[in-house]
Amino acid sequence: MLKTRFWTDGFIITLDPVEKLLFLYLLTNQYTSICGIYECPLKVMAFETGIDRDAFERVIERFKGRIHYKNNWVYIRNFIKHQSSSPTIQIAIKNELSELPVSVKTWMVEIDEEYGHIQEVAGFSHEDIEKELQKGKDDVEKMKKDTDTVVQSYIEKINSRSRITEGAIDKVRVRLNQYTVDELLDAIDRFSRSGWWMRNNSRRGLAWFFRSEDQIARFLELEPDIESANSEVVRIRK
Repeated sequence: MLKTRFWTDGFIITLDPVEKLLFLYLLTNQYTSICGIYECPLKVMAFETGIDRDAFERVIERFKGRIHYKNNWVYIRNFIKHQSSSPTIQIAIKNELSELPVSVKTWMVEIDEEYGHIQEVAGFSHEDIEKELQKGKDDVEKMKKDTDTVVQSYIEKINSRSRITEGAIDKVRVRLNQYTVDELLDAIDRFSRSGWWMRNNSRRGLAWFFRSEDQIARFLELEPDIESANSEVVRIRK
C-alpha cells in the first residue's frame, strides 16, 4: 500500500515529474516483491513508463540510498520496514530473501553496509553469505566427485568404450539428485551381472543408461546372472 503522505515526503517533493513517475513505478509495478528486491529488465521498465533508457539510467541515479538498480535487479531499501509485522508476512519476506541468488544478496549487503540498516532491512550479513558461498562450493565439489565415481564404475563394469559426452554427464548429475551414489553404483553392478542386459544393451552407452529415473529403478530390480554376465564383460572389453 502506498501511504498518502508519499507526496509530502521531503525527498519526493524535490523530484521533477519524470522522477516522481519512475519512483512510483519502481514501488508499484507488477514485478515488485514483498521483500523489496525484484528482477526486471531495463527495457521492460523503460517501455512501461515511457521513459527512454538513457533518461532512466540518469534518473535512477538520483534515488541512490533509497532505490538501487544493477544487472536487471531493483533493490528498494527500507521496503521491508513498511510491511506488516504479521508473522505470516515476516515469514514470507524471509522465504523470499532466502531464495535470492548469492550474487544479489552480496550486492544488497554491500549497499546496506554503505547506507546502514543492514540487519534491519536485509536480514543477513556478509558472514551469512560467505557461509552460503562455501556451502555452494562444497555442493559443487561433492557433485563432481560423485559423478566421477559413478562414471568410472560404469566404464569399468559395463562399457569401457562408451562416449563420455557433456550430455551424458548431465544425465548422471540429474540421477544423482534422485538417487544416492550407492544406489547408482548398485544399479550399475546389477546391470553388469545380468547376462541378457549386457548382451543386448551394454553398447548403448552412458547417456542411455542414465536417461531416466524409471530406467534406474528398473536396473535396481535386476536379478544377477553372474556366469553369463561375466563372459559378456570379458567380450566387450576385448
